[in-house]
Amino acid sequence: MIIREAVRDDIDYVHSLCAAWEEEGIVHGLVTTSKSMLEAQLGPYFLVAEIDGEIAGYVTGSTHVSEGLAVIPASSTYLEIDELYVVPAQRSQGIGRALPEAMLALAEAAGVDYQLVYSATKNLRRVLHFYKQVGFQSWCIQLFRRNESAKGEK
Repeated sequence: MIIREAVRDDIDYVHSLCAAWEEEGIVHGLVTTSKSMLEAQLGPYFLVAEIDGEIAGYVTGSTHVSEGLAVIPASSTYLEIDELYVVPAQRSQGIGRALPEAMLALAEAAGVDYQLVYSATKNLRRVLHFYKQVGFQSWCIQLFRRNESAKGEK
């Protein structure tokens, strides 16, 4: 497996992975990231995992300046993991862990002391377990409930 920075030639394939991710229906409200948005994200915080010349997953991130969060002081720069996806046939083989670890190492080397991730997954326990293995701690939770009478409505 090779973890490398994504390049323009990867955009079409990564876009198809975004569409596959949306089709899986494993995240609330996920929509396929546009090719132009993917292209705009090219840089050190857009990595792909390549196996035998084919992309098996990707991670994107962006840096921000905190306005003051409970866990990130005001004016501190932090890296947010925006998207992390591994093709189903390649899951549970270490790719999903290697991608954010590589990106977090780049951020730390650049002096970014804080990292943040948000997930709208439908499998919260699995995602919490995964990100804890990568060194994240939870600091808040947001839940939702849908009334029984609204279940037939969209």
